[in-house]
Amino acid sequence: MELLFAGKPLPGRPDRVRVADYQRLKSDYFVEKPQAKRTIVHPDVVVNDWKETLEALAQGDVTTEADRCMSCGLCFECNQCMLFCPQDAITKFRGNPEGQVMYTYYEQCVGCHICSEICPTGYIDMAMDH
Repeated sequence: MELLFAGKPLPGRPDRVRVADYQRLKSDYFVEKPQAKRTIVHPDVVVNDWKETLEALAQGDVTTEADRCMSCGLCFECNQCMLFCPQDAITKFRGNPEGQVMYTYYEQCVGCHICSEICPTGYIDMAMDH
């Protein structure tokens, strides 16, 4: 806000991670689990009542809900691409940022697309411009 009021240039937006849409996910890879539901509280008197109307989930429910995450568009190291690559062109590289630990040796890759077909999160994109 200070930059805005001072008439100084605002910082650019941070790069966003591309989120894979549901069609790119391999939903059969993930175990279907029911979604945790939060209880809605309807107060009798609303004036001067600053309590939350949605009750928080219990800690165990929060953990269970987080386990439902399909990691849309990020690698969660299932190793499927590495296991199915016929050229051994994919390996783990711990120096990469979280969600991007798999590394492709493009000089070994023959472009068979098996890795992108097997990837449950849609992380591997075999677009023509890569």
